[in-house]
Formats: sequence, C-alpha cells, structure tokens
Amino acid sequence: MTITSSNHNPTDVARFASGSFKDTGTVKKSILSLGWKPRYFKLWDVSGTELVFEVTDGMAAAAGFKTAAADQTLETSAMPSLIEGYDSGAVDTWTVYETQTSTDTDNSRLNRVNELFSGVSIPVALIATNVQAHWIAMG
Repeated sequence: MTITSSNHNPTDVARFASGSFKDTGTVKKSILSLGWKPRYFKLWDVSGTELVFEVTDGMAAAAGFKTAAADQTLETSAMPSLIEGYDSGAVDTWTVYETQTSTDTDNSRLNRVNELFSGVSIPVALIATNVQAHWIAMG
C-alpha cells in the first residue's frame, strides 16, 4: 500500500486576518490583498443565500468546499484561490480590498495594470451586487 501525504503545519499560525466587504457597484473579480499567501481561507455570504466557501493550501487551483443549506460539496472550479505574486493583468478588471487608511472612505479600489498581489482572489460568480461577505485567512 502506498501512502501519499503532504504536511503544511507550522508550530503555530503565523498570520491571521479577517474582514468583510459589500460590493454595491459593478461586481468585478475581487482580490483580498493581504501581502501574504494564506494556508486557509473561509468566506461567508451572509446576505440571504448563506453560502460558505473554504479553501486550503495545496488544493487544486479554483477548487474548494462549498456549504449551502448544511450540504457540503467539493467544487472543482470558480472557487476562491490562494495567490502569491499574482499578476492582475489589465487595469480596472479587479476590485481590490486592502487595509484601510485614514484617507480612504472604504478599503476598496480598482487594480492597476500588471499589479502583483498576494492573498486571495475571488471569482465574480461568488459575490453578487449588494451581498455582505465576511472572511478569515490564516497563514
């Protein structure tokens, strides 16, 4: 019998971040710009559909677990992705959520051309207009 395994456990969680967002404009693909790549990410849609999405480091790209009405399924596409040094490509195609500064009215902006990000990318299909989302990331 062959056992295949991979262990990504450090002695403790080195980084933790949490937040929320609500896209009230034209929904685009979203990036949570953390400055580091998480090993675990969980996203809650708390606006009626009450969906939950979970991704761990080592899962195939755009794959993760989706929970809806207490039914959990493994999805193999259109899920959040854990990213590091990700090139956002063309200008104004991503909504970027990052740490709020005192001059911001909120913590979102559009990406610049070929801007690099580490954190989480979220496909447009997961977050609809006026949906309140909460999330946690651990690295």
